[in-house]
Amino acid sequence: TTHDTHSDLDQVFEALVNKHRREIIYVLGLQPYSISQLATMRHLSLPAIHKHIKILENANMIKRNKEGQTNYLT
Repeated sequence: TTHDTHSDLDQVFEALVNKHRREIIYVLGLQPYSISQLATMRHLSLPAIHKHIKILENANMIKRNKEGQTNYLT
């Protein structure tokens, strides 16, 4: 429905308003990274990177793949 489409778009725009999330989307477009790799690369704490990841996942902009105990994002 139109309302769902607007809600989906709102989530995408909310996700992209933040510089860190735009940079995460960019680097994940190059190759998959683990959550800890992204945190180190972006100089963010694990709680901060998890917050950004959750917002990007809720907007269906990234996917999480678990390999053993490591979560990789694409």
